[in-house]
Amino acid sequence: MIFVNKCHSDDPGEWRILIQQFGSLMHLVRGRVGSGARVHLFMSVTLPLAFGMGAVWGTVSEATFYHWGGKNYFPAVQIDRELRFS
Repeated sequence: MIFVNKCHSDDPGEWRILIQQFGSLMHLVRGRVGSGARVHLFMSVTLPLAFGMGAVWGTVSEATFYHWGGKNYFPAVQIDRELRFS
């Protein structure tokens, strides 16, 4: 599990740093799991961070994002090339 401090800043630079840190972390994760592996992400983030993280992640690497349904998580979005080009 990875925890990131909440960002309540009005400085766009701080938000950018958080998104860049996510990108660096995901680069490490992808390197460890290898190409072709599907990563499963359980995230609780603000909309600006979610949007930025999605831009950093892209659609090249496969991932499953989960949503909290009140009692448990369920798979909400499968990220892959087909999503982008469908």
